[in-house]
Amino acid sequence: SDGLTKIIDFGLAKLRGLSTITGADRVMGTVAYLSPEQARGEEVDQRTDVWSLGTVLYEMLTGRHAFEGDDLSDTLATVLKGEPEWKALPADVPPPIRILIQRCLAKDRRQRIADISTALFVMNESASLASAAPVVVAQPVSVVSQPPLRRRLVTPIAALVLGGASVGVGVWLA
Repeated sequence: SDGLTKIIDFGLAKLRGLSTITGADRVMGTVAYLSPEQARGEEVDQRTDVWSLGTVLYEMLTGRHAFEGDDLSDTLATVLKGEPEWKALPADVPPPIRILIQRCLAKDRRQRIADISTALFVMNESASLASAAPVVVAQPVSVVSQPPLRRRLVTPIAALVLGGASVGVGVWLA
């Protein structure tokens, strides 16, 4: 809103790959962007930077932090236990981008997007699809539910078995 561009480097998770610079006794970085594993002083990896990307994307689209609190402790608690206000994302955010942000901000890093290249792929493909797709106005559609495939195949398969058995019996009698 103030016309300034922020250049952010999320390389704080590790210092030259030698040692973590966050730990149980110290926190380095902006608390609202820390991943849960950083906030707990655990080992970090590239998924920590994916988390930070998710917080920035959320903030860019909503105009507010994904994780907020009245003070440092409240903000850390929100990072660890809270969820962003997903309804705050504008309605016109494409579903792939919504899912991308949600997967960037998965508390369990095993559920988080593995690295930034995946996020970049999703953003590029979503942008390509959005620019290439014609605008279609959805019309109400009458949906007729079909029984499961197994139930739909029972009659034709039974007819084939009975027909084959009849032919077999006829040939045997002849």
